[in-house]
Amino acid sequence: MPMPEGDATVVHANSRKEWFLGSIVNRIPFSKIRSRLYQRIGRVQFEDVDSTLILRGVEILDPHMLQMGRGSVANRHVLLDARGGLQIGRDVGIAERSVILTGAHAFEGGITDHVWPTRIEDNVFINIGAMVMPGVIVGQGAIIAAGAIVTKDVEPWTIVAGIPAKKIGERTPSEYTLFRRGDGAYNADWR
Repeated sequence: MPMPEGDATVVHANSRKEWFLGSIVNRIPFSKIRSRLYQRIGRVQFEDVDSTLILRGVEILDPHMLQMGRGSVANRHVLLDARGGLQIGRDVGIAERSVILTGAHAFEGGITDHVWPTRIEDNVFINIGAMVMPGVIVGQGAIIAAGAIVTKDVEPWTIVAGIPAKKIGERTPSEYTLFRRGDGAYNADWR
């Protein structure tokens, strides 16, 4: 069955916007400009755009479904799939080449797309090359080890590793600031 014309127009507009953000904006060498364009064009919902850092090379699917808390950082070559709704809390660190998903394909009777909201709570560290699967909640202060694949919810202040990720330890709850622009510390803008 063909897609109604109005829906096709919306799909093409979103595709053009994602292409522009993923091919041009994510290569701009100045983080302040990049963040403002993600906010204005992509409609990313920043708690505080000036204290959030999205480094070059980050790809965002359905950016208008992404919420980022203040002080959070997405490092280079991260994939943020926000199609099902992606909430990233405050002071979250996402290391290079990590993937956070909210959608997947199903193959019952043909190929269909399914989406589930994914939530990363405050003070979480996602280490290099880790993957968070759709619908997962990563609890406050959790650490996901490098290369781990998280398929189930992660309890607060725990450390998980492996494929699939399993609890390997606990972390002492603490309050800290991951990233703040304009706090008097030197923060290069060309990240």
